[in-house]
Amino acid sequence: MNIKKTLLASVMTGSMLFSSIIVASEPTYASSAKQVVIELNGVTQSFKQPALINKGTTLVPMRDVFEKLGAHILWNPETLTIVATKHDTSIEMQLGNKQAYVNGKAVNLGDPIKMVNYTTMVPLRFVSEAFDASVSWNQKQLKASINMK
Repeated sequence: MNIKKTLLASVMTGSMLFSSIIVASEPTYASSAKQVVIELNGVTQSFKQPALINKGTTLVPMRDVFEKLGAHILWNPETLTIVATKHDTSIEMQLGNKQAYVNGKAVNLGDPIKMVNYTTMVPLRFVSEAFDASVSWNQKQLKASINMK
């Protein structure tokens, strides 16, 4: 009886060890994924946290893009709210929320504001167009071009 228990324990231990080796050796595709390229007035931009695509929406690092668009940013850590202003346009967004406000008017973002690697990520098209910039997308090159008006 003890031999059966020992054999069963050995087989179970071996199978658990083998399955963990298989799981640990699965390939990681994130590092080989293509980067999204962001251009502002024809100049390729570089961000510490790269732009990404989530469910068909290009998300960009909020502070970097807002500053490059010439906006002033206020962050409220208590309410997780971002307010960005440029000239007579004010945008208010909240982390995790799909709704933003442009000059007090509610706008559906489609994709909520997210935190990625300690960086607030926002939908590129919404932010750019709210500040009166045009955005074009090249699917083949995974490139978004922002042009200030």
